[in-house]
Amino acid sequence: MTIGLEKLRDRLLADSEVKAEYDRLGPVYEVVGALNDTQHKDRADESDGGELE
Repeated sequence: MTIGLEKLRDRLLADSEVKAEYDRLGPVYEVVGALNDTQHKDRADESDGGELE
């Protein structure tokens, strides 16, 4: 039997200790996500003929 990612997340976050750590780390992952988005955008720009500096 497999469960979906959303269901697994809900199960894990039902644990108050896990939820507290998840909330504490949230801002870190927001920054990582923003950096990742920027990197993907830069790669897309390069594939459109942009030059690396």
